[in-house]
Amino acid sequence: MEDLETNVRLHPADPRLKANCRRWIKFIDGEIVPGFYAVLAVTEGATENPAMDKLQRDITSLVRAADDKGPYFLGEHMCLVDVHLAPFALRMSRILQPLGRWKMPEPESRWQAWVDAMESNVHVRDTVSANSLYVETVEMLVKVRQAQVWD
Repeated sequence: MEDLETNVRLHPADPRLKANCRRWIKFIDGEIVPGFYAVLAVTEGATENPAMDKLQRDITSLVRAADDKGPYFLGEHMCLVDVHLAPFALRMSRILQPLGRWKMPEPESRWQAWVDAMESNVHVRDTVSANSLYVETVEMLVKVRQAQVWD
């Protein structure tokens, strides 16, 4: 998008900030995404959930790296870190939370402000499926993840 539209900036112009964003995108890929699937794959009725604890710690690390005021990772405007995180942040509330595998963020917390900003962003909203579709795909997601782990 940046190549086609000069007014659309998903990466900051500052090389250090850009490198920082790349680092956190890699973190999302390497920790948050696998953590989501690990929590999803936890056996129903399990009394302990170390995967959920790790995912929560990873989310906390990401939030601490974000701009203090937000609402997005770098502040007032969405960047590629937000775009990368959005599908999994939304799946946490639409899939993991109804299964009892994810705690809702504290109201008015930095994480909640971030999720609210992504939820209300027109570009994100236009790509989100109906909640019923998320529920319908849970079993498929678990099977796909299990197949990936076993291969």
